Amino acid sequence: MMEGLLSTSQSVKGESMMDMTERYLKELARMGVVEMQPEEVRATKKLFKTCRFVQGMETFCVSNCEEKCFLKIIDLRREDCCSLLSSDGPRRLVIYLGKHRVDIPRKVSKTIRSLRVVLLRNQHELVGPAKVLNLKEFGVLRVLDFDGIDFQRLELLTGISNLKFLRYLSFKGCILDKLPSSISKFSYLQVFDLRVEEGGYLIK
Repeated sequence: MMEGLLSTSQSVKGESMMDMTERYLKELARMGVVEMQPEEVRATKKLFKTCRFVQGMETFCVSNCEEKCFLKIIDLRREDCCSLLSSDGPRRLVIYLGKHRVDIPRKVSKTIRSLRVVLLRNQHELVGPAKVLNLKEFGVLRVLDFDGIDFQRLELLTGISNLKFLRYLSFKGCILDKLPSSISKFSYLQVFDLRVEEGGYLIK
């Protein structure tokens, strides 16, 4: 929804964008592609609906998306999965942090609309993210999703103030104790997920 994949022209009369998104998700669940389940946010006791791929479907969908250049996954835990060419031309990029590094061509970074950066719990050997990413170069980014990042140990927010078109920003599962004040100036931001792993957060 945040990437503009859904259009209001696809909605029925009086239906909001969120209602339309939920309708599509229910249809995918009915078809057996995803399953929906409640998730409680700690400290608030509030329940939200989340969805995930049914077992076996994730591999198929990711493979199909990569084949059609809809998505590119870079796994820096593996040396053979660290390449990204200017000709790849993906609009959506997922990076699993690890001991290797990748050079992201500027021709690619300036067209990326969705970026997800993941640090798995059992990953200890790391190349500093600052050597992997320069957020200043992702000028048209709409979705930025950090997953499991320890920001007390890894500096990854440099240049985030340049992401003026950002609509979705998530720190779910991250260790985070401060935020750059520039986030308050993101006029297009619609979703700001602060379900951090531990501790609080402080606007710097």
